[in-house]
Amino acid sequence: MFYTFEVDGGIKIDSSSGAGENASIRKIILMSDTKDPHVSQRSNSVLFRVEIDVLINKDTKEVCKKLMKWALQDRGNDLYRKVDITIKDDNEEVLRYFSIPDMFCEDYKEVYLEDNDKQQDKCVFNLKLIQKGGNFSEIENENS
Repeated sequence: MFYTFEVDGGIKIDSSSGAGENASIRKIILMSDTKDPHVSQRSNSVLFRVEIDVLINKDTKEVCKKLMKWALQDRGNDLYRKVDITIKDDNEEVLRYFSIPDMFCEDYKEVYLEDNDKQQDKCVFNLKLIQKGGNFSEIENENS
């Protein structure tokens, strides 16, 4: 599988076919979620969430800095940003494409593990995004 993760403001991670086993993106989770488990009005209570794990390496270190800066931001015009995600199969055919407006950083985490031959991913960042309420119907979800 190959992934492209792009955030407005010049942040892009692309795990292309040339990356092979060294592709930076390790996991992407996309989900709709209700704010309240006992929701009675779905249209007003649905949020879209994204979680992504990416290796921290020489190719992603600048992206990490930009994402952390965004995660620490608490006001401003670019607090809410559009996120585009493309998922391709091993033949690089697009399986899914999502364009999600008005996302913000819910959590940003970096994990550094002790050097261990059994542990493949030693330095990883995890980013959790959530969509600003009331924008669920604005998500584009198409194949290219």
